[in-house]
Amino acid sequence: MEDNDLKALGVIAGDVSLTYQAYIRGALTAAEAWTLLEEHFNRKTLKNRLIVTKKLHNFKMEPGTKFAFHMEKFKKLVLQMESIGESLDETRQLVLLLGCLPDEFVCLPLCWRTLPT
Repeated sequence: MEDNDLKALGVIAGDVSLTYQAYIRGALTAAEAWTLLEEHFNRKTLKNRLIVTKKLHNFKMEPGTKFAFHMEKFKKLVLQMESIGESLDETRQLVLLLGCLPDEFVCLPLCWRTLPT
């Protein structure tokens, strides 16, 4: 088990740029290194929550964008929300997704209403 942890710590340390290796210099385990990095970069401050929430609520599908590409961008925003402690249930995600689509997708809410519950 210790060998695997040292390997994991090596992977983390190897992937962190030299600029940020100072944050994990004292870590003895992979979990400790990960926690130190998370504490520094994954800040759940009010400012960060506001920035990500605003980004999500202002998110719109750009004209000419493929739906699959738009969905990937939306999923990333949902993951950002989760990373700051603001999880969105499926209903909330669906409401936000439908709200960010252009008029050409106006039929989607009607389609969902016809699905069996």
